[in-house]
Amino acid sequence: MIANFNEKMWLGVPLNFHDICTIYPLTLRDYLVYSDIPDDSTNGLSYNALFTQFMINHDFLEDAGVKYDGDMWSFFFMSGEQLARLALGISILTRDDGLSIDVENRRICFANGKYLSSETFPEFCDIVLQAHCFGQYHHVEKKTPTFKSKAAYERWKKYQAMRAKNQPKDELNIAQCIKFIQLYSNSYIPEETMLGWTYWKLLHLYNATILKSNYDELQQCFAHWGGKEIRKSLDSLKNEIMTKV
Repeated sequence: MIANFNEKMWLGVPLNFHDICTIYPLTLRDYLVYSDIPDDSTNGLSYNALFTQFMINHDFLEDAGVKYDGDMWSFFFMSGEQLARLALGISILTRDDGLSIDVENRRICFANGKYLSSETFPEFCDIVLQAHCFGQYHHVEKKTPTFKSKAAYERWKKYQAMRAKNQPKDELNIAQCIKFIQLYSNSYIPEETMLGWTYWKLLHLYNATILKSNYDELQQCFAHWGGKEIRKSLDSLKNEIMTKV
């Protein structure tokens, strides 16, 4: 793994990937720009779809209905559209307009003459996913329970649909995160400054800010009432805050 990975992600420093290429972590401004791009092969990729290409593994392929023979490269060369998406994603992340894919030798080649092979590509994917707060895909086996009658099955299906509709969305609202950080920071941070942050930095600072606001409230309780348990909670929160930054 690349040295000082977390520090570089926090500061938005480009990552030199073993002198093969440079990975440029996308900023919040990039996030907002790519979120507006239609998710199709002719116009580009949406932000979330951009990283789908790097989550390829057996379970992901299985859920996508693709027969997988154990060679991760087989998927990329089954579809010209998928190949184009992969090339576009890597060119965006490495800012390399001279990118090409050598299908015969299974290499992703850069303008500098160097390339990603089947040996280096998995680590490249891991770094890209970590840098942009995406994780590897994990298959979850969906089991349908058995029912004594069709009416019972229909009630269960209706309940599942209602539950899915009311399920809170797991998407991050960047504007709300920015406002929250601005509100609880010791000094005002302009939006223009924050738009230059990496997605990684926003998430980690947002989590740290939540912990810090909890810490401040607990500190006020301790100052007013004291107590060993509150002191213990304060120390625990302080340690957690430092690990989030």
